[in-house]
Amino acid sequence: MKKIKILFLVRKMNIGGIQRQLINLISQIDRSKYDLYVLSFYEGGLLEYNLYKSDINYISLKKDKLSNLPFLIKFLKVVYGIKPDIIYSFFLYINFLTIF
Repeated sequence: MKKIKILFLVRKMNIGGIQRQLINLISQIDRSKYDLYVLSFYEGGLLEYNLYKSDINYISLKKDKLSNLPFLIKFLKVVYGIKPDIIYSFFLYINFLTIF
């Protein structure tokens, strides 16, 4: 049976409520049924290390605060490359990007 791909979108892996919810959520998901991907817009954050050392596919887009068009193209390439079955995001403006 094919695993379901879930892509989680987050701004940055700082220590905060959203990031802790994400870590708690993905720690409970059955890896035999799901392939998990976490995509952060900005590099860094204290919880980023937790993802690098786990079995989660973690990608940081390393967004520059001034480069929106190149970032959007990079974002779409990564998402289309993963081909997720489910996209789960934590911020309103990130939700708008998922309609592409």
